Amino acid sequence: MIAVYHNRNNLFGIVEDPDACRNIEKVAEVNSNSLSEAFRLTNHIESDWTQNPGVEAVPGRHRSTSVGDVMIVDGNRFIVTSNGFQQV
Repeated sequence: MIAVYHNRNNLFGIVEDPDACRNIEKVAEVNSNSLSEAFRLTNHIESDWTQNPGVEAVPGRHRSTSVGDVMIVDGNRFIVTSNGFQQV
C-alpha cells in the first residue's frame, strides 16, 4: 500500500527544498508496491483518477500527482521528481 500526499507548497520541481515534506495533504492510498504505478493511477489520463481501481481517494477535489508530491511506502518517503522518485 502506498500513501499519496500532494504538496501544498506549490513547489513543483523544487525537490531540494527542506520543507518539501512538511506541508503535504494525504489524497489517496493505492493498492500497489510500485511508485510508478501509484503515480500513474493518481493522474487524470482518460478519466478522474479518484475512480481508478485500486485507489482509495480521500474525499475532496484533487489534481494529478506531480513533481514535488510525496509517496510513502513502508514508512519510507519519496518525492516525485522529473526523473522518477527520490527518497528523503
